[in-house]
Formats: sequence, C-alpha cells, structure tokens
Amino acid sequence: MKIAIHQPRLSYYIGGGERVPLEQAKYLARLGHKVTIVTTDADRKSSLFRLFVEENPLVRIEAIRLSDKLKYLYKTELGQNRRRVDAESMEFGRLTKKYYKENYFDIVATHYTVDALKIPVNQNVVLHLHGCPARKRLLDEKSLKRANHLSAVAKYVGDFWKKMYNLKRLVLLSYNGIDNKFFHRIGIDQKYDLLFVGRLIKIKGVDDLLRAAASVSKRRPNLKIVIVGAGPEKNKLKALAGRLDLESNIRWQAHVGDTELLNLYNSSKISIFPSTAKEGVLTTMLEAAACGSAIITTDCCGMPEFLTHGQSGLLVRPNQPSDLAASINLLLGDKESLRKKLGGNAKIAIGRKWTWEKQIKKLELIYKSCLKK
Repeated sequence: MKIAIHQPRLSYYIGGGERVPLEQAKYLARLGHKVTIVTTDADRKSSLFRLFVEENPLVRIEAIRLSDKLKYLYKTELGQNRRRVDAESMEFGRLTKKYYKENYFDIVATHYTVDALKIPVNQNVVLHLHGCPARKRLLDEKSLKRANHLSAVAKYVGDFWKKMYNLKRLVLLSYNGIDNKFFHRIGIDQKYDLLFVGRLIKIKGVDDLLRAAASVSKRRPNLKIVIVGAGPEKNKLKALAGRLDLESNIRWQAHVGDTELLNLYNSSKISIFPSTAKEGVLTTMLEAAACGSAIITTDCCGMPEFLTHGQSGLLVRPNQPSDLAASINLLLGDKESLRKKLGGNAKIAIGRKWTWEKQIKKLELIYKSCLKK
C-alpha cells in the first residue's frame, strides 16, 4: 500500500500524537509498504524527528513550509491550546491540497480531527482518535464526516466519540504498541518509590498523586518521588507540593530522553498513572509494564483494557487520593513479592499483545479493510 501519514506537528513537537505516527511509519515501512510522512518544514526539528529520519531511510519525508506570516503559531505553547492547533491544521491542509491532488495514496492517516478536514476528497482518509474531547465542536463534527474511516486507540475512546456525536458508523479499534526490545527490565537498584510520567494537565491526576503521597509520607518520611513532564499545571502542582510539605521528596524533570526514561522505569518501585478522564491506553503505562514496574492506575478510561486488577497491577477509583494512598502503602509495605508478581504479569501481557510488531500487523489489516473497492 501507498500510505501517507499527515501530521503537521510531527517534525517539531514531542508527544503521544507524534511518537505514535512515527512508530507506525517505521513498522509499516518494514512490512514493505511505501510510507510518506507529510509534515511541516519547521525551522527547529525535534530530536525525536531528526533521529527518526536518520534511522528510517525507507520512509519518505514531504516537508511543507508554512508562510512566514504564520510563524507566529510556533511562538504559542501547544499543550491544551486547541485554537493554535486548529489554526495550524487548517493552514497546513490548505497548503497540502495541491500535493494531494497530484499524488494519490491508498490511505492517508491523520491523528488529529482537524487534520482530516482539508484533505481533498480524492484521498481515502483514516482518522485515528487518540483521546476524548472535552466538549462537542462543529469543527470536529465536520472533520469526522470528512474522514472515510475512523479508528480509535481504545474501545473507551471509540465509544466516547460515538456517544458524543451520535455516530452510527463503525469505529475500528487499533491499539498502540511499544518497543519492548528497548523498554525492558534491567538489573538496577530501585532507589525511587513512585514515578509519574506524562503531561502536567488536569486530567492526569497529578494533584491526586501529591495528596496521596502526602498521606503516605506521614509513615514514610523518606518517600522518593519522580515526576517527569511539563505542562500548564506545573506551577500549581509545585505550589501544592509546597503546601503539602513534599518539596524534599520530589524530583521534578520536564523532559527526559528514552534511555533515561528506561532507567527511571527500572529504578522505581511503583509507576503511577492516576488519570481521571479522556484517556485511551496510556503509552507510558505500557512502557512501564514492559520494564516490569508495578503499576497503579485508575479504573477509568482505557486503562482496564490493558490492566487487570490484582493480576497485572492495581486499579483505584479516579479522584480518590485516599484509595491511591492505600494502594501505595500496600505495595511499599512488606509486599515486594506482590510488586514483582504484578510487574512480571504486566511484562508478560506486553509480550503477548502490546508490542508494535503485533499491533502493526493489526493496523495493516485495518488499512487493507479500508481500501476503496
């Protein structure tokens, strides 16, 4: 198949919506498909994108430059600023119209709703739904109608979109995967007690984690916590940590490379993902699982689609710091054997189903089922 991956932010931003398309491009190309990435020709390329280009010569890059008058977009923090993302997606769609009219693909894959809107009707568009919207929007509704096919990264995500927009059409299921050859268990000391990795935004539940940690620290004053991530809630969260007298317990780190992330998963006794809404199956949770880390996450969103309570991790109610604290105390008590059991079972689950090698073959079948007759 000739496959285009259309994502304007792929060249310069690092997030789940950028990592996943790059991984899909890499593995689809390895299966023999002709893959082209259509993205912006940004002045500053991300380290992730530069490395991808260097290591994947089989993937063609079509870099399209935004006009100078639109460079103001790059001065705005992405985060949750949907207007900024929408504006870029609309302009990028306008600039790529000529390219798509002259170059036909079997599949044009998009990973944000508005990215699909301006792609010419001669192209067969698959819109991947990565998360759940906070509210209904006309722009998203138009984008859903433009897409020829819809695919969600979790059943929860697909069901959410279907209910919000009263969709009667099929929403395919295509889970993300991880590279368990890179993310794996290594023999290093577990010097940290708790690890969180993710964007510092409200739905990630980091405030609940801090409140739970404050409760745990009453019994364990030397509790060691690592919080990896950046985002609009960082200052509020640091202030909350100060009020909870946790400053000396927390190591804050905005960004880490994959090698350091691998070390953090392995050197932490528990990886915690207390999201409260709008999430699929978290890639960070899968990475931690591949490293054999004991996981605590919430019984909501797409997390139960991977994790089974008491077997491969612990599930707690969202927005309940006391439940989170109880699970932390359980795993940090005389329960090293339980941590090993949960982490070991999670690692086995990754190998059985959640590697990119397995998920990309399912994605290939999905794309083949979407081909125009």
